[in-house]
Amino acid sequence: MKKIIPVLFLAVIFTSPALVVGAVSTSSASPSARTKPAEGKAQELLDRVATKVAEMTAQLRRTYGGKISSVSTDSFTLTTPEGDKTVTTSDATSFYRIRAGNRSEITFTNLKKGDDVLVIGTVDPQTTDMTAREIIAKIKRENIVGTITALKKYVATVKEGNGTETQINLSDAVSLKKIDPATGKTPVAKLADFKENSLVMVIAYVSGKDTDPLSALKAVVINK
Repeated sequence: MKKIIPVLFLAVIFTSPALVVGAVSTSSASPSARTKPAEGKAQELLDRVATKVAEMTAQLRRTYGGKISSVSTDSFTLTTPEGDKTVTTSDATSFYRIRAGNRSEITFTNLKKGDDVLVIGTVDPQTTDMTAREIIAKIKRENIVGTITALKKYVATVKEGNGTETQINLSDAVSLKKIDPATGKTPVAKLADFKENSLVMVIAYVSGKDTDPLSALKAVVINK
């Protein structure tokens, strides 16, 4: 009787291959099912690492350069090659202006629309806006050609060809010259050479508030 049992067991195996296939399929499917959650977790970890690297890269970007397009109470909008960025200042922000290669301290109120500035600070990785630690502004220059219509304490009102009148402080100029139409020479001029009805060419810049006169860098008067 003991010999019959193994024979019957072998007969069942060979006459029912589906049982064997099912058993093999079940055992082989099990590891595959177990790897899917692992792959998902690995991909999630990679995504988190990529996001962190992107945030760190943005935080390492500590400078912006461009032109001021608008100014608010304690912030301004900076137009950069990468688009408009909001720059926020605080009591800890330092302000400087470059003029003729020299750097001087200024305040937030000295920043004007159109100024070229370099901003150093901390970038928000989400918005790419910046909290400024240091702002270096170049002067906003204006080229003005016109006739002096009024003169008071060397602050000249210059009327351009299009009718625009601009007040310019000539005493701030680092270079004053005059042109003699007869000889074409341009000797050094004095403030007294700039009179009403004189034709002048001035390179000026915004020195303070919008209501302040422009400051002359260079001025040339054409003698009649």
